[in-house]
Amino acid sequence: MKKAIKQLPTFAARTYRGGKVMRKFLGLGDTEDNFYPEDWISSFTEAKNKDYVPAEGLTRVLFDGKEALLSDLVTPEDFGEGRADSGVLIKFIDSAERLGIQVHPTKDYALKYFNSTYGKTECWHILAPREGAAEPPCVYLGFKENVTKES
Repeated sequence: MKKAIKQLPTFAARTYRGGKVMRKFLGLGDTEDNFYPEDWISSFTEAKNKDYVPAEGLTRVLFDGKEALLSDLVTPEDFGEGRADSGVLIKFIDSAERLGIQVHPTKDYALKYFNSTYGKTECWHILAPREGAAEPPCVYLGFKENVTKES
């Protein structure tokens, strides 16, 4: 007999504020922005923060009536030959402030300079902008000089 796994919110500390819209969407009572603006879904990766918290960012689940880490319920064999985890991190992000530039390494660069088998490719699905923002939200992509909203 197979047992169901219920995913629990898995918040990770960040350096920016947010989270109230996300927690409302998730049906949670806490609707104030704080420094936990991300819910890490399907995560086998610990958050790397200045103040290390063991297992922060690892997906929490309810299994057989007990809270557990998803990574404790899945074995490397479940991911296929030569894999230790899924290699995918999915997360909700609810930023209450403008986020800075992000640059992520390719797999080759990450292996050479960080001894990591992971690069990072991103895909975004924007559900909705925050209401009451000082200016309409936007995303700038690419490396072209003088990128503006109009270009």
